[in-house]
Amino acid sequence: MSNNNYSDQYEEPSPNYKFLDEDKWRTSHAPLRLRKNPLEVEPCVQGKCTSANQYIEFKTWMAREWSVYVAEVELLRRDVEKCWFKHGVDVIRHCKEEVLAYSKAINEKTIRENMTKLREGKKIVE
Repeated sequence: MSNNNYSDQYEEPSPNYKFLDEDKWRTSHAPLRLRKNPLEVEPCVQGKCTSANQYIEFKTWMAREWSVYVAEVELLRRDVEKCWFKHGVDVIRHCKEEVLAYSKAINEKTIRENMTKLREGKKIVE
């Protein structure tokens, strides 16, 4: 196997990269390697994966992407709450955009569409 076209899921860190408490936790003098981000994972086609490793990586990727979506929905909810506390009585007039964005994000149809995108290997949140 030639070294020219070999690539794995890790990359070498840049020379200026500073790890936290590098001297305290390092036990070897080998250079540290960073995982490439984002890790490109092929989706399982019609529920069939080529290997167990692909299945595990794909499920891990799906869970990570779903947690990003959930965090974004949580931020939208906090925006609605903040607007609610700020405007009090005039909520309907002042917080319409926030409420619409939040209600669209938690709509059952939107959630179904996002799960379908994930199963196809597409990102929900860019």
